[in-house]
Amino acid sequence: ILTGTLFVIVMLAIFLYTPKFSQAATLTNNTLSIPSIGLESGPIVESKTIRGIDNRVWRRPNTSTPDKGSNVGFVGHRILTLKGWREGIFYKLPDVKIGDKVHVNWEGKDYSYTVYSREIVNPRKVQVEFGTKDSIVTLITCVYTLHGKDRIVVKAKLD
Repeated sequence: ILTGTLFVIVMLAIFLYTPKFSQAATLTNNTLSIPSIGLESGPIVESKTIRGIDNRVWRRPNTSTPDKGSNVGFVGHRILTLKGWREGIFYKLPDVKIGDKVHVNWEGKDYSYTVYSREIVNPRKVQVEFGTKDSIVTLITCVYTLHGKDRIVVKAKLD
């Protein structure tokens, strides 16, 4: 009987203290779209970590927001491996070209940006997320390789 009781206590503790999506992250009414690649994001995730974002766009917590200007960092998976390999929300990000449009709807207001930069960087190049004088968005995902060590960075400036 003690073994059964201990099992129930352990299972209850796991259930109560395992972060659910709603505890670890918040879905917003904010969205991101890139018409040139057919991307419509659905709700952008606000969270301290990328954990649990699944196939959604995540705003990096130490970056700005469109209404405040500066540099807004958005990250999304390129490849999802949970439940088999499949395309992630930013799968086609490498197909974005200079001059393409990025649209963000933030707190009910539309912001339109024009892509001006694309590069592949090492993930330790954190300065791609530093604040800027201009209002920009920085879109980041893994390079399409099995090791996923490098990142594709697309930058777009507010029109």
